[in-house]
Amino acid sequence: MRPYCGWLKSSELYRNSRAKPSDIGLTDRVIETSKRVGLKLLVIEECQELFERTSHNQRQDIRDRLKMISDECRLPIVFVGLHSAELILEDSQWNRRIMVRRTLPYIKLTDESAIDNYLDVLQALEKTAPLPFKVPLTDVDFAIRLLSASRGILGEIKELIAAALEVALAKNKDCIDEEDFAAVYENINAPNDTNPFTVQIDALTIEQIASYENYVTDAETGELRFVKQVFSKLSIQQLIG
Repeated sequence: MRPYCGWLKSSELYRNSRAKPSDIGLTDRVIETSKRVGLKLLVIEECQELFERTSHNQRQDIRDRLKMISDECRLPIVFVGLHSAELILEDSQWNRRIMVRRTLPYIKLTDESAIDNYLDVLQALEKTAPLPFKVPLTDVDFAIRLLSASRGILGEIKELIAAALEVALAKNKDCIDEEDFAAVYENINAPNDTNPFTVQIDALTIEQIASYENYVTDAETGELRFVKQVFSKLSIQQLIG
């Protein structure tokens, strides 16, 4: 159970403060408890889940209750989630309320500056690893292989590094090498997939994000339509020009 879930249960927020269970009573209890404990900041993780699979009216009700909680408690709210979390901005008041917006895009190599930024990220990750890398993560050939394996998704890059470290430790190695990454890729992908850590560099295909997953609102009904993320496939020659 996540810590904040335990806090909700211990503060009896799941119980209605009125005669019978109701969402309004739950909102009242959240406000009451937040004031009592002196809550200073509310962080809502995976906030897109508040709005997925809801009607327009339901989404508006959720946004109205969040406004009530924020106003009554003078409480700043941080929303953390996927790009589809922007559904909260359907409400013009929330569009004005959200003072700071930050997006962590997938890594996409479009110019020399983007390449430098990518290598800076890899250098920072390399410094946190408890074992050295036989081939530095910032080696351009290896960095391109890692990009191909992860499609530029930072979370997947970190998972690949962590899994390769685990393989190296299991074999009592004193460094992490390309064989460890190749073994990890084979374990998590289909057997017939091209392994970017073993294929010739000229045969690599790199997928880069073209558009992110999102929900599109129907202008007439307010219903949501899910749009999958789209990647563009590039050869190594197309990528480096």
